[in-house]
Formats: sequence, structure tokens, C-alpha cells
Amino acid sequence: MKKIIIATVLFVSSVFSATWKNEAIASLNVTQNSNHNWAAGGEDALSWQVSVNAASEGSFTLWDWKNHLQLAYGRTRIDDEASRKHLDKIFFESLLNYNLLPTIKPYASGRVESQFTKSYSYSDTSARVAISDFWNPGYLTESVGMSWSPRAVFQTRLGFAVKQTYSADYGWADDIKTTAEQESFRNEPGLESITEINYALNDILKYQGRLSAFVNFKGVNEIDGHWENTLNAQVAKYLVFSAGLEMLYDKDLSLNSQLRQSVNVGLTYQML
Repeated sequence: MKKIIIATVLFVSSVFSATWKNEAIASLNVTQNSNHNWAAGGEDALSWQVSVNAASEGSFTLWDWKNHLQLAYGRTRIDDEASRKHLDKIFFESLLNYNLLPTIKPYASGRVESQFTKSYSYSDTSARVAISDFWNPGYLTESVGMSWSPRAVFQTRLGFAVKQTYSADYGWADDIKTTAEQESFRNEPGLESITEINYALNDILKYQGRLSAFVNFKGVNEIDGHWENTLNAQVAKYLVFSAGLEMLYDKDLSLNSQLRQSVNVGLTYQML
């Protein structure tokens, strides 16, 4: 017990004695359109989304500890139809780098991904079918490997990873090839590659890119890929323009590649 207490004290002391760099940005975007006796026609519409993007990085003598949190949620309502969700994201990643060399470092990381609320598939205007919910599916990924960062704005890493998928009700964790019963949990060991770019073009424009790939040990036809691109322009103190392009391929979700694009202008507030 004494050793555990001493180790805990040393760990907490090292955390508070480290040099920390923190950033947290919250944003709100709203689009509204209303028509009354407008001869040319048109539909009433209301769309909104809120997001939080936070990062914390601690620099220690022998290692660096990076944490990244993304939360986002948005809904759209057109005319008299009920509002529908267009954005829902929970993402948290913690990355520990050991400072072996200035640019090449062993790492260990953990990641959590899910959503806030239930999602539906709409066959027509009167019917909807629930297809997912909070932690349904939910993903945990742990990995260890080597990272390379020749410049502060660029990092790529490759390592052994284990990915867990949880889905109690909707079959996202089910492998129909293994058992006749629907499975609520799947564990996949494999290799993971992640490349990140965080580059400020000038005082206004900032680009963030993340390309990740995961392949389990069943074969190269089991590769999952996710490419995220965001361009932010801080046009005023509390006003930001952002454009995003996201591409996803995961055969457990769809046999076809998926694409999402967004353009937003809204209020932003830097909390830290």
C-alpha cells in the first residue's frame, strides 16, 4: 500500500510540474429561413449545430502526453417535418510519447468514439427505423508503436492496435460469418497508421488534417480508412468560417465509401 501511495504522489506531482499547453474552442452555427405568402415558393428551414474542440499537451522530461476531445451535435428541420440529426460525434484520444529521440518516439495511445443520441433511417416521410444510439455502436482502440514527427505541424505513427466494437441492439459488432446469433461485441487485433497535420497558413487560416487506417490480421481486404480535412478562417474575434471534407471507408458500416462535406459560418469562443 505504501508503494502505491508513493507512486501516486510521484505521478500527480509530475503532472502538475509539467509544462502544459491547453486549447479549447466552442462554436455555434445557426441557419434559419422562413417564407410567408412567397409567390416563388420555398420551404421554411432551421438548422443548427454546436461543437467543442479541445486539446491539452503536457511536456515532461522523458515523455509528452497529448489529449484531444471533439464533441459535436447538430439538427435540421424543414417545413413541418420533425427535425433530423445531421451531425453527432464523440471523440477522445490520449497519446503518450516517450522522448527517445527528437523526431522518432515510441508511443502508446487509447481512443474512444461514439455518438450522443439515437439515429434513424428514413424510408419515407412517415416511417423511420432506429439504426444506432449512444455507445451502440461504441469503439475503443488501444495501440502501441513508433511515431515520427520531423516538424511540429506534422506527425505520423504506426503500431499494433486492438479495436473493440460494442453494439447491444443494432448489429454493428456482429460478424455473420462466425455465429448464427447476433454478437454485441467484437475484438479485432491489427495494425494502425495515423498521420496528422496541423498547419497555420497565416494569422487567419488554419488547416487540420487526419488520415487514419486500420487493418485487422484477417487480410488486406479488411482495411478501414478515415480521412478528415478542416479549414478554419477566423474572420473576426468571435466569428469563424469553416469548411470540412470527410471520407470514410469501413466495410462493417457500408460496402461503399462514405463522403461528408460541410461549410459553416458561426460564432466561436476560445475558452482556453
